[in-house]
Amino acid sequence: MEGKGVIYVEAVDKVSLKQVRDVMFVRASEVIGATYTSKSGSTRLRWERTSEQTGRLKGEASVNAVLKLVEAGIISEEIFKEL
Repeated sequence: MEGKGVIYVEAVDKVSLKQVRDVMFVRASEVIGATYTSKSGSTRLRWERTSEQTGRLKGEASVNAVLKLVEAGIISEEIFKEL
């Protein structure tokens, strides 16, 4: 089942700025968490803030999503060497 990919941001302060086609842009400060579901549904991730500058990422991700997270510097390759 394919649909639209969704990113939802939870924040102390969030203001909607502009919608372009199906994308709503927001300005958020003091982000508490974020959820991401891919268009195919094969990736479902939840990020939660654990301290001022760090957080914990949980969920299921496709191989492609994991590669993108490594390329973006969100997770490191070392985490897979430990497994």
